[in-house]
Amino acid sequence: LMLVRKLMLSNGRQLATGLTLGLSLALSGCDSGPSADEFVAKARTALAAGDMNSGVIELKNALQKDADNADARWLLGDLHLRLGQGAPAAKELKRAKALGMDSEELTLALLRSELLQGKFKEVLSAVPTTKATQKPDLLSIIKGQAHLGLAQPEEARAAFTAALTLNPNNIEAQRGLARISFGERNFSDAQTQLSA
Repeated sequence: LMLVRKLMLSNGRQLATGLTLGLSLALSGCDSGPSADEFVAKARTALAAGDMNSGVIELKNALQKDADNADARWLLGDLHLRLGQGAPAAKELKRAKALGMDSEELTLALLRSELLQGKFKEVLSAVPTTKATQKPDLLSIIKGQAHLGLAQPEEARAAFTAALTLNPNNIEAQRGLARISFGERNFSDAQTQLSA
């Protein structure tokens, strides 16, 4: 009788071990959905179509698959930036940079995320070390906005004027100059700048 019980216990353990192994293999097979890169591609398609909600969902799916996906971090940071959400944008953009992304576009996006958070002095101290050689007009815009935030209209005017010298069609520079004119109650100049 004792021998039969031992055999039953031994067989029960083997059965339990076999079931556990089989279940874990089956569950790992269930994780064969889209890869993080496929979710990122779906997000790009959604964002290109203007569907931000779907874009966010796809990016979050990508990050669930791979929390270290730099593309997903960059796109999510850029999306937060476009929505005017400085702190979440900065978090994702810094994470993308830490994961190896390094581009002028990322640097400018980080500066803009700091602007949205009101970190104007930090932006101005970071600008001179920024290698934004491809888009100097955008760099001038960022400087102008930081100076405006610090209530330094003359410095802001110089930065916006520099941006317009580099790109006469820069709408942000025109708006910046119009804001300065409105602040000085020079409404005719402001109107001229906005209609330029």
